[in-house]
Amino acid sequence: MAPLLLLLQFTLIVILIAPWTGRFPAWTSVSALTAFVLLTIGFLLFLWVLRHNRPGNFSYRPEPPAGNRLVTGGPYRFIRHPMYLALLLLMTGAVLLYGEPWRWLALIALSTVLHFKSRLEERLLCARFPEYSDYMARTKSILPFLL
Repeated sequence: MAPLLLLLQFTLIVILIAPWTGRFPAWTSVSALTAFVLLTIGFLLFLWVLRHNRPGNFSYRPEPPAGNRLVTGGPYRFIRHPMYLALLLLMTGAVLLYGEPWRWLALIALSTVLHFKSRLEERLLCARFPEYSDYMARTKSILPFLL
């Protein structure tokens, strides 16, 4: 299951960011301004995640790397999967920039893949870290204060 989720995730990211139609994003519209805000927030969240969960402690695979530690500070105080939120913000910004309706379907598909990937990851983290269940009870999954 994990290899399929990874393949789907990276395929959808390529679909979302590639200029398939040869049309370049326009920076003059309201959607472009909104896209810029989302891209900026997504990138800043990505940097915040890296500050608290250094490369080597996390992986793009759902399986926790050997010897990693559980991180509950920084953005992890509010949500369990801030890197997924950063990715979704960045990809939503890309969809708005390109302005092509079919990209919304790819974004919905990516959100679905990340949902299933996060559930698999959480089962594995619960097995590795007994305290993860308590952490899950007090934090949201991807959207702070909502989900």
